[in-house]
Amino acid sequence: MRWLVVLLLMGCTVEPDTTQPIKVTFVKDTSEVRQKCGNTPLEPYGCAKQHRSEINPKGSCEIIAIRPTGFDDHEAVKTLGHELLHCLWGPVHI
Repeated sequence: MRWLVVLLLMGCTVEPDTTQPIKVTFVKDTSEVRQKCGNTPLEPYGCAKQHRSEINPKGSCEIIAIRPTGFDDHEAVKTLGHELLHCLWGPVHI
């Protein structure tokens, strides 16, 4: 019985929480994207905004993009993936 308790406790190691909440806000058109993303001409279809504070130093990320009409809406789906990578990797273009 003692070995069972030891084995169970070994499986209960605490891993640090490295998760970052990601929120997606869909908008209707590019003018609304510019309004919410700050009139950036480089990102006409969407943007990703990092939100960090003293209370939440790991932060959260908000993706603002035009809602895809379906899986075959390649530009909108590509934009969502692109902005998701910004949430994961930061403001870089590799």
